[in-house]
Amino acid sequence: MNLYVSDLDGTLLNSDKVVSNYSKDILNNLIEKGVMFTVATARTPGTINDLLDGLNISIPVVLMNGVIIYDMKNKNYLDFKTINKVAIEQILNVVEINNKNIFLYTIEENKLNVYYKNLDLEFDNNYYKERVVSKYKTFIETDSYKAIGEEKDVVNIVIMDKLSAIKDIYNQIKDIEGIYVNYSQDIYDEKCYFLEIHSDLASKAKGIKELSKYVQYDELICFGDNTNDISMFKIAHRAYAMGNSVDELKKVATKVIGSNNEDAVAKFVNSENNF
Repeated sequence: MNLYVSDLDGTLLNSDKVVSNYSKDILNNLIEKGVMFTVATARTPGTINDLLDGLNISIPVVLMNGVIIYDMKNKNYLDFKTINKVAIEQILNVVEINNKNIFLYTIEENKLNVYYKNLDLEFDNNYYKERVVSKYKTFIETDSYKAIGEEKDVVNIVIMDKLSAIKDIYNQIKDIEGIYVNYSQDIYDEKCYFLEIHSDLASKAKGIKELSKYVQYDELICFGDNTNDISMFKIAHRAYAMGNSVDELKKVATKVIGSNNEDAVAKFVNSENNF
């Protein structure tokens, strides 16, 4: 039995940030007939429940680049990896020196909370406005990141800025023990870059391996478009890059298929499962 795992943004989601009804119909039909399909994404439960509304995924999903294993049906966190306290303190020292706003993600009593200080930067404000409407996470303004870091289970940190500023912060943080840090361009705004930090115990690849506790499969087939998909491409039996993928991912792919605006993932899975 094959397990199909798809990234979301730039892969299963089209340029309008939705899964088309065409893709939903195809995938729901396949899932109903027993095909195992799920997603591995940088996104959180706060947005994924709305984005995948109408898509009947029945097995756990991998969220926040492997930080969280989540049961969509029961809205339950099955597993999550926290950033250790020593690393948190070092990261927040860098944040303070650079006078940066960050989004500090915590999980408290099966609930996702996001702490921030200000939204002066346009990138931060846009990020907040797009996500604050979700009923699956709560944005909370704080006057002390360090207090949150000391008291809460922090699972993820997001920093946004122009490339030069993000590179500078990346170089100050990258050697901190116990974390994985990566930055990439926002596919919806080419001027904005995301820097994301989480435990080095988490990656899309490690998250997918965790799925073996919940589903049994013989072959792993993955789909993606960006550098954060490389880890799962490396463990997949077959890995397919979208036509709109970054060149770095295309180089490690089994093959390049159609773009995210062509329902390429759903069409591919359907082509392999003609019932």
